[in-house]
Amino acid sequence: MAPRRGGSSSGGGYSSGGGGVSCDGCDDPLELRGDGWTFSKTNALFAFYIISAVVLLACLVLASRFKWVRKEGKDKLRNLGFVLATCSVLLMFIISIVDAALREENTTTTYLYFLIYIFSSLGWRLGEILLLAVILRTLYESTASTLVNALPTFNTITIVLLSLLSMSGFGIYIADIVYTIRGGYSGPLFYGTLVQDRQYVDFSYTSLYFLVSIVIVVYSVLLFLKERSQTTTIMLAGVAPSLFLRTLIDLATRGVSSFPNKTSYKDAAGLSWAEQYLYVILTTILFLLVAWIGCIKPRDLNYLSVQQKYNGAVPVEYTTNGPPTAYQPVQTHTAPVSYSNGQPGYSYNTQPTQQPPYRSALP
Repeated sequence: MAPRRGGSSSGGGYSSGGGGVSCDGCDDPLELRGDGWTFSKTNALFAFYIISAVVLLACLVLASRFKWVRKEGKDKLRNLGFVLATCSVLLMFIISIVDAALREENTTTTYLYFLIYIFSSLGWRLGEILLLAVILRTLYESTASTLVNALPTFNTITIVLLSLLSMSGFGIYIADIVYTIRGGYSGPLFYGTLVQDRQYVDFSYTSLYFLVSIVIVVYSVLLFLKERSQTTTIMLAGVAPSLFLRTLIDLATRGVSSFPNKTSYKDAAGLSWAEQYLYVILTTILFLLVAWIGCIKPRDLNYLSVQQKYNGAVPVEYTTNGPPTAYQPVQTHTAPVSYSNGQPGYSYNTQPTQQPPYRSALP
């Protein structure tokens, strides 16, 4: 949360304008108060932010080695979405690191410092939506099962709705920050309906996000049972539960902040600390797991599923050794004995362009 206006500012918190547009309160001193690195929870969270920032930098490096493919070739849209999501969340983590360091050093600055919270909120909101879009796209692009036929449409509708809610909350948050810079927290705007509306919008956004995480969990289980692969295993064991748990604790925190009269301050503070820790840890795990899926070689995916999904038009990344051939069951206890005109049932090409089919007759 942004720091509040201290009592050291002069002139009632307003500065004189120079005729035209003025910024009352922009030059007022702002004291960022901390505990001088003596509070263990703050120090631990600061360390988690640094570790997570380093991990996200590693994920950006891994993004250049992603092997996601589609019918037309590499899935560049998914690569771009992952890179933008990583950069957005990385920006938020860096701002959090700088903010925590300045607070613990009891730095004095001006109220223009509040502007960094706008960029932090933007990074959080953009990263959340892009990461969810990448996870949903990965879920239905890694299988040919008919279970996921509705997921592309569901992905589009969900991202549009979440974007509208997120932009609405972000617009109200900007108005809140601008009002704080100009006039402080004493006016009716801060305690009035504007901030309450932002809390309700953010609560609606998190509720929808939570419902989508439940859908991802259900589809991960069904796809794992129907078509087991390395991708579905990672989705079921890591991505789906991490996303569900992170969204659940975020929803609980939003509910407490939206309805503060239902919870004591001590319980709300404890829940807020737990949410911050879990958000940083689980977000880092999510990016690592999605990067791991992106680095899986196409050969490790279900070949026949990909071929079936694209109606035989398999991406070039899958056909380095020639197109697939039909195989008949081979009896391991006997050698092939089928001959035609004195020749084996299969022929050898001196200049083969593909793997020859292997046939064997039943004994």
